[in-house]
Amino acid sequence: GCGDECLEVSDGSTHVTVSRSVFKDTYYAVLITVNADYEKKDIPKARVTFYQNLFDHVTRRSPRIAFAGKAHVFNNVIASWGTSVGDYGSSAAGQAEMYLERNWFEGGNNDAALATALDGVFGKLKAPDNRLNGTNIQVNRASEVFDPADFYNYKAEVMDQGLKDKIVENAGPIYK
Repeated sequence: GCGDECLEVSDGSTHVTVSRSVFKDTYYAVLITVNADYEKKDIPKARVTFYQNLFDHVTRRSPRIAFAGKAHVFNNVIASWGTSVGDYGSSAAGQAEMYLERNWFEGGNNDAALATALDGVFGKLKAPDNRLNGTNIQVNRASEVFDPADFYNYKAEVMDQGLKDKIVENAGPIYK
């Protein structure tokens, strides 16, 4: 495990890409956040992209974006998160926005692929074309979520068993 989280993007960090990484066997994986009083301090809101990562046996935060900012999460494998009430795969909360696109979800014994509340404030989530495999995603205020194509050119591959296998095989260190 990683302790509190394996990766944190916070307080003014922006234009970050996380790709082909493995987050495995830990309670928390990734937190994207800003200081709670970010509006008073004029701290930039994060823009983070996650592409072809493997989140395996991570109880929560695969990834989680809270308070503010934008996360584009596409073509990732998110599998076997925690089984307790309140555990989840990914999360968008507060005023944060998540564009969750063409990912593979395998919940194991928990079907809550996404949690969206932070102190009762729901994040904004748009989730097109994900492979849910018996899990569920609660879309929230989808019309208010940013479009990644407004920021950069990309192509999200169709998520199928072949792409899932490729991500699992190729994520992590170059020299295994």
